[in-house]
Amino acid sequence: MATLDTHLVSLDAKTGAVIWDVPVDDYKKGFSITHAPLAIDGKIIVGVTSGECGLQGFVDAYDAATGRKLWRYWSIAQKGDPARATWAGNSAEFGGAPTLDDRNL
Repeated sequence: MATLDTHLVSLDAKTGAVIWDVPVDDYKKGFSITHAPLAIDGKIIVGVTSGECGLQGFVDAYDAATGRKLWRYWSIAQKGDPARATWAGNSAEFGGAPTLDDRNL
C-alpha cells in the first residue's frame, strides 16, 4: 500500500505484519501518494501527487520482494535530459506534472 506521507509498505496478507516499508520521497516537500500501487512482473509501480504544489512528479518501480528502488521516471525532463529542450523557456522549472493513475481513465 502507499501512504499520504509517501511511504510504500508491503504487508503480509495473512497476518498484516509489515514486510518492508520504504520512503518514496519526503512528504514535507509536498509529495503524497493517493492511489494504490500497481503490482506488475515482480515490481511495485507507484507515482506521486504533486501538481497542486508545483512539484515535478515521478513514477518509481520497487522490487516486490525487497522494497529496493529499481528506477525512477520523472514526468518532466530533468536537467541534462535532451527532452528538456522541448519545454518552452524555463517552464520545466515550475513543475505541475503529477503522475496519472491510468486505471481511472
